[in-house]
Amino acid sequence: MRWLIFFASITIVCTSGQISIFDFWTDLFRPLPRNEHEGFVPDYTPEDFEEFDFIVVGAGSAGSVIANRLTEVPHWKVLLIEAGGNENFFSDIPIFAPFLSLTPMNWGYTAEPQKRACKDLRGKVCFMPRGKVLGGSSVLNFLIYQRGHPDDYNDWSRTGNEGWSYPEILPYFKKSENVRIKELRNSSYHGVGGYMDIEHSPFYTPLQNAFKKGGEELGYKWRDPNGEHVIGFSKPQATMRKGRRCSTSKAFLEPIRSRRNLKVTKFSTTMKILIDPSTKAAYGVEFMKQNVRRQVRARHEVVLSAGTIGSAQLLMVSGVGPEDHLHEMGIKSLVKLPMLAASPVSAGAYMAGRGPLTLPGGSTGLAFIRTKVSNDLSTTRPDIELVMGAGSLAGDLLGILRSLLGVTDKWYWQMYGSLPMEARQRTFSLNPVLIRPRSIGRLMLRSASYEDHPKIQPNYFDDPNDLKAMGWAVFTGSH
Repeated sequence: MRWLIFFASITIVCTSGQISIFDFWTDLFRPLPRNEHEGFVPDYTPEDFEEFDFIVVGAGSAGSVIANRLTEVPHWKVLLIEAGGNENFFSDIPIFAPFLSLTPMNWGYTAEPQKRACKDLRGKVCFMPRGKVLGGSSVLNFLIYQRGHPDDYNDWSRTGNEGWSYPEILPYFKKSENVRIKELRNSSYHGVGGYMDIEHSPFYTPLQNAFKKGGEELGYKWRDPNGEHVIGFSKPQATMRKGRRCSTSKAFLEPIRSRRNLKVTKFSTTMKILIDPSTKAAYGVEFMKQNVRRQVRARHEVVLSAGTIGSAQLLMVSGVGPEDHLHEMGIKSLVKLPMLAASPVSAGAYMAGRGPLTLPGGSTGLAFIRTKVSNDLSTTRPDIELVMGAGSLAGDLLGILRSLLGVTDKWYWQMYGSLPMEARQRTFSLNPVLIRPRSIGRLMLRSASYEDHPKIQPNYFDDPNDLKAMGWAVFTGSH
């Protein structure tokens, strides 16, 4: 395939000694203008103690949307703080998604060594990519647009979170969407005219027919996975605009970059949330930019949207968390909380918005199934997601997927080395994803400094039923 040749040429240049590896990566991921209709959000450096009505920490999948909505009120002054910088030409290419986690746009988190998982990976640890860039993990992910099951939201509502039932939040999903899939434009579950474009990849592969037929033989229907029924097989819906990645930055920030009440400070790492010890109210943020510590103040609210890992770490270094653990780290506890836990191709064709480069992370089929191990009372809620890839790890000749997953070269060649090169390149994959784990992970501080990555303990397969569900998905199928 032509894109493999393109990658090979990069490798040759990189190893020729004509340029350094550092210069190569810097040049490769330098932000590039996309077209005359898109432009980067300007960078702003606040004055020390400057005041804003709202401070939003993290310009990722949530923060970009929040900043957009808050600045709809003209007299509200909003500061958006992001530790990374802009996207670039390569991050727009959907099939390059696995490659992006090897760049500075990834925070580079790794889990602690696991008892029951990741034993043959590099360093015996799980890699946990998270976006460090405007758009956050919506720039690194595989673009698949999946809201979750309606009962997930209904559960939140039943536990006391008013306004979070699926019927109540569906209008907001529809408001954000501009679905460009013809057969869904009149669906009561989708919207048009919103900021976020939703498409199918325009590239066709015969694997799609085989995938659909296989699902039908197993008794599954071809569904809209964001429609009335989730369980079933489908072509992946993607956060994509004319064959290019449509991140939350591209969707929600770039169109409003000229709003005067929005200020975005890039390459600014938030170090601490400033909290009044007497009222327990957050009144500002301390962040680092260009090796200078600055403080900014919020007249109304500080909105923490730094991701699953970053938000939890920021709360704890700011004094919000389990008292014993904070005391151990030398942090004064301001708000006592229990231990934080996590519950369960051709370049020309791509430029025209077509071709294999538009496959979202290389995925060409999507299925949601319910295993016999599931104990969920809702019979419509799946516990396994199957993602069909147009390629597989066997065909990873350049080691990109291996580096993303942390697979060692020794394991790779032991597993696939005996296969002819042509055979390895003609493979596809079915990747099972456990979406309703019973195992519970834990996140703890490594030190009192936000600059030190926290200790992440996912506890994969700690509950044996999780392993049974994965085994069922891999070996048993639906019968």
